Amino acid sequence: MTDGFWQSARKYGFTNIFTDLDFVLSLVFLLASIIGEYAVGWPIVNNKIVNLSTTLSFSLIAFILTGLAVLASFSDSDFLKLLKNLDIYSEIMFSFQFTLYLAMTVAIVGIIIQSYSLPQWFFFIFLFFFIYMFFSLTRFVRLIVELGEKQAEFEEAKTG
Repeated sequence: MTDGFWQSARKYGFTNIFTDLDFVLSLVFLLASIIGEYAVGWPIVNNKIVNLSTTLSFSLIAFILTGLAVLASFSDSDFLKLLKNLDIYSEIMFSFQFTLYLAMTVAIVGIIIQSYSLPQWFFFIFLFFFIYMFFSLTRFVRLIVELGEKQAEFEEAKTG
């Protein structure tokens, strides 16, 4: 059994989450959006961005769950045991959970924004989560690819 989300987050380190490049780049993009909106006067079309981002978030939830199902069904039990013994399995599961919860947060906040008239700063919070989800997703895909490559190497070493 894997650790719960909060135990895994403590193990991974909240400092790592908040100092990670994904988080920092998301803050930079958010700051650029705020400056663009207020200082430069670039109009940000909130409704379209929120609608598209919410739809994309729901699609990503399905993608993440599919990735988890693929990992569970195609992984050899010996390979999974090795990951657990190397204490990598919990980190992988945390990455799945974190990315999934981030996509769910974006989807839920997007629904709330579309349902109620909220202040502009609420949109910027949403925008930050969406950008952060996008960057986290790129790392998540990289993790799945690396995991597939490691599993292929493991199978090759096991049979060869």
